[in-house]
Amino acid sequence: MSLLSKKIFKKISSLTPDLIKNNIPGGIKNFLRNKYVPRTVIIDIVGMCNLRCPSCPNGNIENENRNPVGIMSLETFKKILDKVALEHPGTTVAIYNWTDQFLHPQIVEFVKAIHAAGFKSKLSSNLNLLPVNLKEFAKSNPGGITISLSGFTQKIYEIAHKGGNIEVVKENMKKLSSALREAKVSTIVSVYYHKYRYNLDEVKLMEEFAKSLGFGFGADWAYFMPIEKVKDYIEGSLQKSDVDFIENKLALNIKKAVEAAKEINESCLFPLTSLTIDWRGQVQLCCGVYDSNRFSVGSYLETPWEIIEKRLKTHPFCKGCVRNGLHNYISWHGNQKLRPIYEKIIQEELKDKPINV
Repeated sequence: MSLLSKKIFKKISSLTPDLIKNNIPGGIKNFLRNKYVPRTVIIDIVGMCNLRCPSCPNGNIENENRNPVGIMSLETFKKILDKVALEHPGTTVAIYNWTDQFLHPQIVEFVKAIHAAGFKSKLSSNLNLLPVNLKEFAKSNPGGITISLSGFTQKIYEIAHKGGNIEVVKENMKKLSSALREAKVSTIVSVYYHKYRYNLDEVKLMEEFAKSLGFGFGADWAYFMPIEKVKDYIEGSLQKSDVDFIENKLALNIKKAVEAAKEINESCLFPLTSLTIDWRGQVQLCCGVYDSNRFSVGSYLETPWEIIEKRLKTHPFCKGCVRNGLHNYISWHGNQKLRPIYEKIIQEELKDKPINV
């Protein structure tokens, strides 16, 4: 907590309970209660993805163990937004986690609903398909769109973005750029390039292409998810196809990474600084786990926030996750302590192990 935040907290805490109850908005009440409130609400409005990326649970979870497939109704979505507005005002709403929201036939209405409720919107897509009615989508002025990819040529791209076509993606990038310019909106589009051992030579090509369309560009090292499967890998119980991908395609050695993460003594804030909801309206333990039945802590609309909050804080999976440093592992991109350690591990891996495409 910053010095200013501490002063504000001390000042507000001196008020009587009745004043707090009657005059302070819900978000500040939550802050007073536990210091942490969700800064981002993550809502998967669909329960499906059009690709099978091996770094993602949609590609590395067996068919029989995948989460239920379906789409959220606009009515349910609006009810969720109303509740979020009361309990967590000022947050950003991201309508993706493990899925691609452009699969939803009412994507335009969902973006409009976010803005009508007073929230900023965030979207992310592999862009192998475009939203229904692209012109109307552009006019809805999404706050930010991230395009996720991992190559410039099909040979390289299809290794990690399995089932996708990079030429389709590039054409869709052009169409999206044109539609947003025509709509004269303020939407910020960023291309996120997932770096693997084998695709580093194409980073510059994609960067130049993205910037020619007026898009931002960033590239960073890919890692394997979800948390429960990383745990399986550490314990030696992961299936061979996943092990082969981890050890031959990823630049980051997960075993070394997790060992380093264990040494970073930091609490996990994921369940308290972000709120993750699946397409059924079920609150998930955090954005890093996949199994929506195992990690559901209750219906967001039907469960009081105090109960959800308690379940998030006391879930039995969290203890083992933190003990193994897995919460640090999945957030290492923004961790100033881990970042230089992981960069060193990656450079050693790239130097000592030949690239295998």
